[in-house]
Amino acid sequence: MRWIALTRTPGQSYVKAISSTAASIDPDEARRQHAGYCQALRNIGLEVITLPPDERFPDGCFVEDAVVVRNGKALLTRSGAPSRQGEGETLRPTLQAHNLQIVEVEPPGTLDGGDVLWVEDVAYVGLGDRTNREGIAQLAAKLGVEAHPVPLPPGMLHLKSGAAYLGNGMLYAVAAFAPLAAQIGLEWIPVPRGEEITADVLLFGAKVVIPAGYPRAANLLKELGFQVQPVNLAEFAKADGGPTCLSVIWPE
Repeated sequence: MRWIALTRTPGQSYVKAISSTAASIDPDEARRQHAGYCQALRNIGLEVITLPPDERFPDGCFVEDAVVVRNGKALLTRSGAPSRQGEGETLRPTLQAHNLQIVEVEPPGTLDGGDVLWVEDVAYVGLGDRTNREGIAQLAAKLGVEAHPVPLPPGMLHLKSGAAYLGNGMLYAVAAFAPLAAQIGLEWIPVPRGEEITADVLLFGAKVVIPAGYPRAANLLKELGFQVQPVNLAEFAKADGGPTCLSVIWPE
């Protein structure tokens, strides 16, 4: 079995990406960092497909939000951010070329893939500005999975901005999601204080990709038995993005 990671290079329009920060984005540096990210994915054993920029969508490099792949199906999402609606459609040809059955979130449902946290075969889905209850219901019905809404704390963009399932019954998460871990019977692994950005980690087997520059998080994950691959993603953090946001991964 091979594992595919679908990515998209940021374009010049990435300077207009939605952001909660006032930081100025350098699109050339973002492209350099994106290339380093794609190499990190190859290093951990993924086969990387990189699509060219689509200047119509400033946030288009964050492909995770645009589609959720599970059980041989690709669910094209419908973001609660109007400027991002339509991103999933740009991925359709590639997804079809990999023999995935295409299904779609329909109005009034909204869903961002960054809100979908898989704990084994169950989806826990952030309920906030980008994803509503109807979107969660459609995810469950169209992918044939169990899905549970998780209200997001104020100011949190996506559920995966604050939590990552590490397998083996461990939820690596900020303090706001300690009750969620207890509720679903997982051990809460606290994200080091001051390094909350590392709650978004990309896990593949015993390997994790994390943002570079956060030594306490890196050491914690190493102590838990993971091989840690730090990557400079500073230009993506400016638009509230992290390692999981920049790819969609599935087996074939």
